[in-house]
Amino acid sequence: MPRFLALRIAAIVAMCGAAFWFAQACVSQLEQAEAGAVSTPSTLTLSIVAFLGCLVVVLLVEVCNMTRRFRGPEAQVRVALQRIRAGDIGFRVARRPGEPMARLVNECNGLLEWLNRNPPGDVNVDGDVFDLDPADEGASS
Repeated sequence: MPRFLALRIAAIVAMCGAAFWFAQACVSQLEQAEAGAVSTPSTLTLSIVAFLGCLVVVLLVEVCNMTRRFRGPEAQVRVALQRIRAGDIGFRVARRPGEPMARLVNECNGLLEWLNRNPPGDVNVDGDVFDLDPADEGASS
């Protein structure tokens, strides 16, 4: 995901540049007002629009980031539930540090442990740990 990280950094840098431009335009307007000169606020208006545009881009990029962070663990739990429904209970879902759905993954693993101690008839209890790569939702190892 380095490309996504680069997009996040670029959006934040652009917003910081727009904020600096906005601050510079404000200072310029104040200096002109102090000198008694009448100026048009076109630069100030343009800098406000640029800042707000960059703010919207940063918010969209961060929403995409949160969606990506939830999609991987959600897919893991979904695949785990499909495997349980198919009768395979001899596996665990891999946990990642800082995972947004870590408690749900822990509950799923707790359910699997309980099912392995109290197996219903006709299920697979051979153990493995599967880790679903969010980039490739169909793969399990």
